[in-house]
Amino acid sequence: MVQADLLIQAGHEGRTSGATGADGPLGGEQEWTPIVADEATRILREAGVKVIREDAFLGGKYDVKVAVFVHFDASSPSCSSGASIGYDDSTDQDAAKAWKELYSQYWPFKWMPDNFTSNLKNYYGFKYTRTSDAELVLEFGELTCLEQAEWLKPRLKWLGALLAHFLSQRINKGNIADPGPFGVGSEPHSDPSNWSQFYAGLQQEGYIIPYQGVENPTLRRKLGKIKEPFGELVEFKDQKFVQGKVAWFAGKKDQLIADDETATLTGEVLRLLPNDDYYCAMRWNYQAGMQFWKNRHLLVVNPQNDRAVVVRVIDWGPNTETERIMDLSPQALESLEAKTDDVLLCAFSNTNPTSQVLGLIS
Repeated sequence: MVQADLLIQAGHEGRTSGATGADGPLGGEQEWTPIVADEATRILREAGVKVIREDAFLGGKYDVKVAVFVHFDASSPSCSSGASIGYDDSTDQDAAKAWKELYSQYWPFKWMPDNFTSNLKNYYGFKYTRTSDAELVLEFGELTCLEQAEWLKPRLKWLGALLAHFLSQRINKGNIADPGPFGVGSEPHSDPSNWSQFYAGLQQEGYIIPYQGVENPTLRRKLGKIKEPFGELVEFKDQKFVQGKVAWFAGKKDQLIADDETATLTGEVLRLLPNDDYYCAMRWNYQAGMQFWKNRHLLVVNPQNDRAVVVRVIDWGPNTETERIMDLSPQALESLEAKTDDVLLCAFSNTNPTSQVLGLIS
């Protein structure tokens, strides 16, 4: 029998047949559960907690205070499930209630009843563990639901940090702090994987991020130029971006626009945009229609400090005479710790116009 403070299992990890886990529009369980489990394990071990970290292949017996089995749910039709908890004994209910209370402070979607499936109640891992506090299957949400997946994917390491805090509290060891809310206003992290989770390339559905040399019928109609004159294709941290100078626009302080001037794509009055909004303008080619670009999400990275934001597309511009590739909201520029004519990187974000993910992500 192996003894430790905790057992953390990444559900389905390593399986090539049988119960290989669910796949969703933004990733699968075999990809996501190890990220959560590894981050929780790393934080706990650094705090002096003895953790056994296992994949799907359990063996022998584990004598621990708490055992946690990390999973994500799937359903058909999609979005009919949510977060859930599984356990095999009434003595686990106190820990289950504590996790639900903690996670509910952040989780914006629905909860399913405890043990709402037989797989939760009769999870195979329970027979390998002897616990003094609890053994729990934690389903963090439904990855086959696009809306939930968009919330979950950028937060995988954050989920690991939240789990580490919860487990530290349960065993009264390590004193690991609650990581707090993820997203806008979060403290920046130097790990580039934070923004890379959002990266979606330079082309979507046949539309491309404008860059130097690309023919642009909309640009020709508006400014008489056949090809985009600015925007260099570069690689940064093994990803391709369009690079160029930027500035800020719109909001109450922009004296260069009329009081009633509206955004080309969204129709919003530019001077009335909120101070904390994250939006942008670029010289899009929307000859085939504006709908694709309306509120489309882009990833913008400052290569000088790895700070990154997700912004939404609202307008067309700036004029090529500025020699800039993009205008950003004042808040976006501030979050990037950038100023007018600094050189930034741009690509598509894998979030979409219905997503709530906007703002500082790294």
